[in-house]
Amino acid sequence: MRDEKGLTLIELIVTILIISLLLGGIYGILGGTFKVWLQGSEKMDVQQNARIAMNTLEIEIRRADRVNVNSSSTSLNLTINGQLIRYHLSGTQLLRTVSGEGNNPVAYNIKQLRFTYYPSVSSCSLVEIYMEFESQGYVYNITSKVNVRSANF
Repeated sequence: MRDEKGLTLIELIVTILIISLLLGGIYGILGGTFKVWLQGSEKMDVQQNARIAMNTLEIEIRRADRVNVNSSSTSLNLTINGQLIRYHLSGTQLLRTVSGEGNNPVAYNIKQLRFTYYPSVSSCSLVEIYMEFESQGYVYNITSKVNVRSANF
């Protein structure tokens, strides 16, 4: 009888194969988990961006002395304490301008922006805001109706 103190080539190959299969499975599970985490993170970012933008618009509309008649379905022009505040879409960014100066970004990844004025722009007492956000194939819509502070009810 011989004294065997090592591994045969077959045992070594089988061991390497088993370890490779285990590592491949672990890699597949972790890769899939990471992809799902990235998608969830992107959705959360889009929703948070939308909520912050909507909250900003709601606060400004409630503070407004009036909605200016040069507002349109894609541009909101407010007067607050004598200052002209303008919100408009530029590419995929919602920008805020104060008295014609600065184009400060409020939100990004906006696909569609629509303002509706009730009963009309010239006598506006209610503004409906609709925004559609899109990023990496994920679409998120948000709508709100806001009363103008100075409106007489």
